[in-house]
Amino acid sequence: MAKFLKVATTGELAPGQAKRVEVDGKVIALFNLEGSYHAIDDTCLHRGGPLSKGPVDGEVVTYPWHGSKFNVKSGDVLTPPARTGVSSYRIRVSGSDIKWKWRPEGIVCDDQSADLTGTGREGWVRESPKASHLGG
Repeated sequence: MAKFLKVATTGELAPGQAKRVEVDGKVIALFNLEGSYHAIDDTCLHRGGPLSKGPVDGEVVTYPWHGSKFNVKSGDVLTPPARTGVSSYRIRVSGSDIKWKWRPEGIVCDDQSADLTGTGREGWVRESPKASHLGG
């Protein structure tokens, strides 16, 4: 059964910043895009390094080890050398608590709805690694 787990508070993450969060053995990168919060896997599938350590520009994080760019909302890879995107996860803000939708392995959601982050309502994003348009 899926559940929301508190992973941070809004005061811990300034706009345009990322934070590495580990919960129940899962490591995610949490991003604040001007008050809209998003989460993707923190580990690049190309070399295994931390996406949360890369610079954020708008909706894009640049992987610090080799320069691949990822969309922080969808997890899609935008530029090589990485060829595969990372998982993205549902986030809910309740008061000042930022909560991450934890799902047991094997449960995937492909429903994409409007960004409802910060509204007190839930929004979905894809939760599976994506092959990119970059080929290979």
